[in-house]
Amino acid sequence: MAKVIEIVVAGPQGKQGEDAVPAGAILHLGDFDASAGMAPIAPVLNSAMYTVSVYGVIDGEEFNVGDHLLYSLVSSKWERVLGENAVSRVTVKQVR
Repeated sequence: MAKVIEIVVAGPQGKQGEDAVPAGAILHLGDFDASAGMAPIAPVLNSAMYTVSVYGVIDGEEFNVGDHLLYSLVSSKWERVLGENAVSRVTVKQVR
């Protein structure tokens, strides 16, 4: 079954960063260059997601352009979400 992801984007007049994210939502932090071979720093308060903009291998796992790095507070690690058909629905909410 495909994953359903809710992404929150902070508005220009609203709060920015993790303070703007409702509990249980995922903060999209933008594009990520995976070519350096290192995962981003883990967020503290909320789950977060990056979209891979440059191919790379992190901890032995290949990340292609369009894939996503999703940080899970449950597992306390970055996980790969395949790009393209892996996500069946994305909901974007504007936070003011």
